[in-house]
Amino acid sequence: MRTVAVILAVLIATGFAAKFQSALPTAAPGKMLPMNILSEIASRIAADGPLDDIFDLFNSLESQIRNEQVQHDELYARQQVECSGERSFREKEIADATNAINLAT
Repeated sequence: MRTVAVILAVLIATGFAAKFQSALPTAAPGKMLPMNILSEIASRIAADGPLDDIFDLFNSLESQIRNEQVQHDELYARQQVECSGERSFREKEIADATNAINLAT
C-alpha cells in the first residue's frame, strides 16, 4: 500500500514539475537572457578581449530592448482600441436590456 502511495506521489510531483517547467519564461530565438549576457561578458573579459566587444554587446542588448518596447507599445495601443470598442458594445447591450426590462414592466 505504501509503495502505491509513494508511486502516486511521485507521479503527481512529476506532473506538477512538468507544468511548472513549462510555465517558466524561455528565451525567444535571438533574445538574450540575463545569465547568458553575464556569462558572455565574463568570457570576453577572461579572454582579455577588447572592451569595444563588450560595449557592442550592451548596445545590441539596448537596441533589442528598445525594439521589444516598440512592439509592446503597438500591442498595447491595439488592445486599447479593441477594449474601448468592446466596452461601448457591452454598454449598448446593457442599455438595450434595461430598456427591454422597463418596457416589460
